[in-house]
Amino acid sequence: MGLSRLVWFVFGQKIHLLEEKFGVEKILKFDMFIFPIMFLLVSLPIHYYIIGFMFVIFVGYFWSRNQMINNHFLNNFAIDPKYKATILSVKNQIQVIFVILTTFLIGFVMKDSYQKGHVVMGVSLFLILFAILVYIQASAEKL
Repeated sequence: MGLSRLVWFVFGQKIHLLEEKFGVEKILKFDMFIFPIMFLLVSLPIHYYIIGFMFVIFVGYFWSRNQMINNHFLNNFAIDPKYKATILSVKNQIQVIFVILTTFLIGFVMKDSYQKGHVVMGVSLFLILFAILVYIQASAEKL
């Protein structure tokens, strides 16, 4: 946990360079592939120190880019500044509901095998993120 905070700090110092070079949309598309790949890599039969190191890197990256994404949505989609806290609150509530449902549903698979559970998580995460991406792009075309 402490090492992921260190990675968060290091990535957080330079995350604005990624945002300037690629933009938030490309970073989110990259995330659509990198996070499911992380779950699939964890399912491979490799040494647990390597798995722990991968989690440290990915969790640190997740938290460092999370602040960048929050700032992007607040700056570009919050029409009235007094609703910024509401937007973050709704975002966190959706995130908590997603985590609760995912944890509950993946528990049925993980009781048999952690490797199968991580494979299901990786594939499910990719399919969910891809469906959301298609929905967002279709909605953006209507505007």
